[in-house]
Amino acid sequence: MANRLLISEAKIREKIKTLDAEGIRSLEKSSNLSLEEVVFYQELKSIAQVKGLITAEEGSTIYKALLQWDEVKLPLRVSLTLGLGELAKLRKKGVL
Repeated sequence: MANRLLISEAKIREKIKTLDAEGIRSLEKSSNLSLEEVVFYQELKSIAQVKGLITAEEGSTIYKALLQWDEVKLPLRVSLTLGLGELAKLRKKGVL
């Protein structure tokens, strides 16, 4: 299976090209994570990987990105933020 996060990143990269400077700043601000969020998302990533909801490659992408979040380029940050948000919703529903 292809890495869905990287596929999403490519699509987001194209969409970002259409944004003005204010739109990009807003997106950058909304994709910031606190240390608590990083820890929470690492835990979700591990559970989702064990349950087979994400592939090992996707888990590796998440792990590496969260370790160096401030250095991750905006398209991948947005892709990860969306994907991790979906995992958080599954956690809330009791699936994770």
